[in-house]
Amino acid sequence: MCIVRRREMISIIVPVYNSEKTLQRCLESLIHQTYSELEILLVIDGPTDTSIDIGKEYEKKDSRVKVILKENEGVSRARNTGIQHAKGEYIQFVDSDDYISEDMCETLLRNVENTGAQMAVCGYHHLFLQRDIVKAAKRNHIILKESSEEFLKLYEAGFLNMPWNKLFLRELIKNRFDASLSLGEDLLFNLEYMKGVESIVILDEPLYYYIQKNGQDTLSSKKRADKYQIAVRICEAVKEFYSLLLKEADKEEYNRKIQVGNHIIYKRLLLEFLDEIEGMAYDKTITRAQKLDLIEKYMKDSYIQNANQNIEGLQIDYRLINFFFKRKRKYIVYLLIYIRKWCLNLLRGTKS
Repeated sequence: MCIVRRREMISIIVPVYNSEKTLQRCLESLIHQTYSELEILLVIDGPTDTSIDIGKEYEKKDSRVKVILKENEGVSRARNTGIQHAKGEYIQFVDSDDYISEDMCETLLRNVENTGAQMAVCGYHHLFLQRDIVKAAKRNHIILKESSEEFLKLYEAGFLNMPWNKLFLRELIKNRFDASLSLGEDLLFNLEYMKGVESIVILDEPLYYYIQKNGQDTLSSKKRADKYQIAVRICEAVKEFYSLLLKEADKEEYNRKIQVGNHIIYKRLLLEFLDEIEGMAYDKTITRAQKLDLIEKYMKDSYIQNANQNIEGLQIDYRLINFFFKRKRKYIVYLLIYIRKWCLNLLRGTKS
């Protein structure tokens, strides 16, 4: 293995909130990286468990680990605090519930150096319900203004939604995470960063291990209340960024590509709401009547309905639910999400 020996430092920012059960595993994966020129910033966000003690223990035994203690303000402000304190030429984000391959830092940095790209994106392992779902895009070096289609592929596949499978140049980070948002702040951060980027290198190796806890994807009532406004804001932000990539195209090409792009961007928006509707079957915090009201609200929304035109390529469960969703048959949609839940539980051998 060819180990990168350049002196550039990578600042790894780890937001920590009540992570005593997973923090040691995370830190072990960081301190044993094959690339050693690191600083590991543990931004401990007002914990009520022993996370601070674990962090201090690692700070004593490894000089690269630095503990930053702050009051609890959420993951976005924790990441922003890490950016403020970072000294490395590069920045990487790792969540304290997760861990990374031993050569992740080395591999990301080597590919950035070899290609001259200002951002690296790798694949990841999605660990959920005793399953390891590997997600990786095709290896590529994307010149953004020349590869609008490749941007759409990355967006459609969900590789731009998170900060933790990427390597960033610190000097190009002009904006911070929007701490006022309860959803979508990671994608908006990535889009803002990419406005100052010429090219991105895509790695097909899954180097990050994302751990999803059971029920972790269920929206809180606060997030659900914000869902519509945030989803529309993200949709419009992606459309704006995509149009910037096409600013040098002639009118005919621009109109053709905008039509193709909007179709993909609207499809992602629709999938967000179909995901939420399917997730209601697992949500025990709201009543049947509240779920039906939410489904009906989304059915009647003009923005969602406008986006839901000629959408193709949905997997079978989405396709069936969307068939009745478009026809405003809320009781059938409600029934279908519970049938889907029952079938998945049967396949997985679970009872919840």
